Amino acid sequence: MLFEIDLARTLIAIITLGYAAYTDIKTREITPWLWLVASLVSLPLTAYEAWFLISRGYSLFCLLEIVMALIALPFIFYLFRKGLFGGADMLAYIFLTVDMPWYPIAFGLRSIMPIPLLTLLYASLLVALFIPVKVIKNLSDKRFNEHAKEFGIKGLRKVRLASTATVMTVKEYLTKKFWYPLEVIEEEGNKVRRTLRPYFNVEEEYEDHQRMLKEMVDRGLIKEEDLIFVTYGIPFIVFMFLGFILALIIGDLPFRLLLAF
Repeated sequence: MLFEIDLARTLIAIITLGYAAYTDIKTREITPWLWLVASLVSLPLTAYEAWFLISRGYSLFCLLEIVMALIALPFIFYLFRKGLFGGADMLAYIFLTVDMPWYPIAFGLRSIMPIPLLTLLYASLLVALFIPVKVIKNLSDKRFNEHAKEFGIKGLRKVRLASTATVMTVKEYLTKKFWYPLEVIEEEGNKVRRTLRPYFNVEEEYEDHQRMLKEMVDRGLIKEEDLIFVTYGIPFIVFMFLGFILALIIGDLPFRLLLAF
C-alpha cells in the first residue's frame, strides 16, 4: 500500500511540474488553479502516509521534514514580495510541501533533506551553472565591453553585470519574447536618461517595455541601432522540474558527501 501511495504522489508531482514547466516556457503564465487542484488531490495521500509513519513511531521524522520544508517559505515569500521570485515558483514550492514533504520511503530513503527544499537547491544550482559561461561570453563580446564603458562600469561590477545582462540593439530587443531591460531609458525634456538596475521585477510585462521603446524610437528620442542591456526572464519552473527529478534520482547524496554526513 505504501508503495502505491508513494508512486501516486510522485506521479502527481511529475505531471504537475512537467505541465507547469511546459506552460512556463510557452507563456510564462501558470494558473494558480493547477497548484490548488494538485495539492487537494495529493493532500489525502500525504496525510495517510503521515498517519502510517506516525503510527509506527516515525512522528519525529515527519515533523522535522515538514518543519525543514517550511523554514524556506518566509525567505521565498520575501523574494516574492521583492519581485525576485515568481508567484508560480512560490506556489510550486508550497505544492511540493503538500505533496512530498519527505522522500518517498517506499523507493528507499535516499534523502534526509525534505524534497521541496532539495528541489529548490538543485534548481538554483542548475541555473548557476550557466553563469560562468555567460560571464566569459559577455567579457569577450566587443559590444558588451563598449556599452559597459559608456556607463563607466568596470572591475567586479562589470563581472556582476556580465553574469545577468546581454547587450543587443533596440531593434533586436523589439523582436524578442520574455526579455526585460536592465537599462532604464527615461525621457528628460528633449533628451533621454539611461540608468542601470540590478534586476527586473518578475511581475513586469516585457511587452510594456517594448511598446515604450518603440514609441521612443518613433519619436526620434532613441535609435534602433542604440545598444541596450537586457536580461532573459528565466522559466524557473523548468529548473524546479529538473531539480525534482534530480532529487528523486540522487536524493541529497551530494550534500551529504560534501558535509561528510
